[in-house]
Amino acid sequence: MTLLALHELSKSFGGLMAVHNLSMAIEEGEIVGLIGPNGAGKTTVFNLISGFLRPDRGRISFQGKEILGLPPHAICQMGIARTFQIVRPFANLTVFKNVFIGALNRAKDKREAQKITCESLEVVGLKEKQGLLARELTLSEQRRLELARCLATKPVLLLLDEVMAGLNPQEVEEMLQLLRTLHARGLTFILIEHVMQAIMTISHRVVVLHHGEKIAEGPPDEVAEDPKVIEAYLLGAPKGEW
Repeated sequence: MTLLALHELSKSFGGLMAVHNLSMAIEEGEIVGLIGPNGAGKTTVFNLISGFLRPDRGRISFQGKEILGLPPHAICQMGIARTFQIVRPFANLTVFKNVFIGALNRAKDKREAQKITCESLEVVGLKEKQGLLARELTLSEQRRLELARCLATKPVLLLLDEVMAGLNPQEVEEMLQLLRTLHARGLTFILIEHVMQAIMTISHRVVVLHHGEKIAEGPPDEVAEDPKVIEAYLLGAPKGEW
């Protein structure tokens, strides 16, 4: 079943075309990697889906319903949650309160929000640190905290923007295992990620953007061998990245 559908999306900023005529569909239960060079339009796509930006033209539907024009909080309530490239927790609030705020978006009362918060922290492995201030966490833990805040909104689809950026190889593997656990629980993912190992390991399908346009789509191994992708991206990427 198609969960999310983008149809001929375009978005420009002044004279810069950030996304051009992009169409793609995400099936329920998929893990889709969205890759491309810096400035390819990946985060703009996330901003369009989550309601932070409105496209110049095109349509977006989620679970068969048009979501174009809805504010971010309404899209979140429908079941789409996202992380951001730079983690920005409420630094001077506890880990628990950071997640509790997210839970209030869907919970019917504070008691339910507290229950959801505890469950979300348990899943990401931060239950023992719920009393710490968010600024006391390591980068890896802050990325898990951001995931917990997403989970607290009871999403169906997660948009993950470089959740492995800045992590060491062991932390990357731990994050991959966490994502596999969440996928096994029924979540669908779109991942923006520059770490090639991560994308190759976890994605069912990869979509490649270049100058805002989709230039390739398919299984990771096939995409990695596509001449257009090699020319646009692979040859110029740092070792170990796309």
